[in-house]
Amino acid sequence: MSIIQEDLKTRYIPITRWPEYHPYPTVSGMRYLRFHQEELGFTSAFVKFNKRILVDEQEFFRILRSQQGESNKKPS
Repeated sequence: MSIIQEDLKTRYIPITRWPEYHPYPTVSGMRYLRFHQEELGFTSAFVKFNKRILVDEQEFFRILRSQQGESNKKPS
């Protein structure tokens, strides 16, 4: 599959419509992540289009998976 085709599968969801697609996190939770995106590592998951903030769905879940992997590692 080419890179162009993979990009076409990305869905951009407005924060206010996130619950129509996913039960978690809530709208207020998404707003928190957006406000603290730099500290929490979610900068690449949010896209500003005009005055709307959209969530790159694939990127959002990629970040969640990578952070989950980091938190599951045992300290050495």
